[in-house]
Amino acid sequence: MDDFERRVQAEIDRLDGPEFPRGRLAKRQRDETVRALAQATVIGRSWTGDKGALGKGRPTMVVGESAFYSKKHWWAHPLTREVIGNVTELYKARDAAEREQARLKKRDWLERKELEAAAAQFDKAHELLALPSDVANSAAFNTADKLNESGSKLGRRALGLPLDTSRSETEISTAAPIRMTADLSGMDEKAIDTIIDNLTAALGGSVGGADSAQDAAGAGDDREAEKADRI
Repeated sequence: MDDFERRVQAEIDRLDGPEFPRGRLAKRQRDETVRALAQATVIGRSWTGDKGALGKGRPTMVVGESAFYSKKHWWAHPLTREVIGNVTELYKARDAAEREQARLKKRDWLERKELEAAAAQFDKAHELLALPSDVANSAAFNTADKLNESGSKLGRRALGLPLDTSRSETEISTAAPIRMTADLSGMDEKAIDTIIDNLTAALGGSVGGADSAQDAAGAGDDREAEKADRI
């Protein structure tokens, strides 16, 4: 017996005492009737009427509509109504958990399919890009590009990654000067000059702003003066 069954049975077993009929048949009727009403509520089935849970087509151990509403130990008893309500909530919770499990299973299946499709598109794009130069043409390259883009979107969606990769989360603005804060004390002047030149060329001359440009120029003049003194 799993946890759900234990909890349901524990609720139904509360219908005990001098106010409730004893005997195996009576207990089985309570068990079957409470469960039938809880299940009917979850699926939206009526309790009453010929097609209801207490109607003519009910299982043998489920009490009929007349007895259920007239006998003092059935609907008329507050504990019976409480137990039916609690068991119904247990059935609702189980139903919700099963639906969520089914949804997650379908999502996992879809994610696997998307990853498989993404891999297939990447492979096809690789084949197109590997064509000899005398066979490949702009159409092949365009197709490869589209396959890679589509494969990337499928793969990123399956992995829960953002689909918009046009802007990096770590992208920085070059509208304002970029200040260098790295420790360059252990590097020689030629290496430092190379770093500054490379950054300036890559970012359109914005490294350190005007002040840094002046500092770099002053540093250059100082180095030229030092060279002249050594000569």
